[in-house]
Amino acid sequence: MGVYSYEDRMKAVEVYIRCGFSPKAVFHALGYPSKNSVKTWYREYIEELDGGDRHDRYRRKEKYAPEQKRAAVEYYLKHGQNRARTVRELGYPGSGMLAKWIGEIAPDTLIRRHGRVRFSLQEKQDAVMALCFRQGSAEKVAGTVGATRSALYSGETHSLERRACPAWIKDVETATCPMARRPWSRSPNR
Repeated sequence: MGVYSYEDRMKAVEVYIRCGFSPKAVFHALGYPSKNSVKTWYREYIEELDGGDRHDRYRRKEKYAPEQKRAAVEYYLKHGQNRARTVRELGYPGSGMLAKWIGEIAPDTLIRRHGRVRFSLQEKQDAVMALCFRQGSAEKVAGTVGATRSALYSGETHSLERRACPAWIKDVETATCPMARRPWSRSPNR
């Protein structure tokens, strides 16, 4: 099957109409196209005569009416701007689709969450030092550096501790750093 120009397709449609809508007659007269192709081209020709775009039938239909979109966005705005709750309560659409609607209808109110906070290497090292030489709880240290307590004890922070915390130089038994007393941590002096 080849790619036919618009003129070739219109010529085939003219022969199709002239020969009483017989695809076989079109093929014998022109040597092309297949019966399904000439029928498709005829349908597109009729749609063009009606003033429609020939690709309208291939476009995805809107699943939700504009009123439904507006109602979902209003619910989102009135009930705490929580997309998950809005989807759960209304039963439609999905979180991503709702975010798209909010972006269209009320773009300045969309709350975007970008995952976890990223800290520079220096900030991480400062947090490790604060954890090693803390006077209070790890929770207080986490609050002052703007992280969670579990983040202070994460593997990434622990690997930084070997470079940043002087407690690694001392013997594991006398170390003031709580990370040094972990059974899976290794001191370079061992």
